[in-house]
Amino acid sequence: MIRPWSLPFVIGVLCLAPACKQQETTETRAAEERTIRDMETEFNRAVAATDFERSISCYSDVASLFFANRPIVTGKEAIRRYWTKSLAAPGFSLAFQTVKVLDRT
Repeated sequence: MIRPWSLPFVIGVLCLAPACKQQETTETRAAEERTIRDMETEFNRAVAATDFERSISCYSDVASLFFANRPIVTGKEAIRRYWTKSLAAPGFSLAFQTVKVLDRT
């Protein structure tokens, strides 16, 4: 026997389920964006301090650097060589600023 309150209860649960997922997705996205911005801050500090190893630690082993009118720099060792040379140049400075973090989809 179906209780009179069971159908509205089930409908209510089904309606709330997407809202719970949306909140979880929003919280996850905010955490991921915070991580990206924190990594950017750490990288900028490392570059300002001309700390080669700390700046390179922000890259994965398969990362690539893309600059206009220059060859792509691929791999952590190639990135290490690039930053070692660049950071040693007199007057070199660089800072990144994230403007927008996009969804992966």
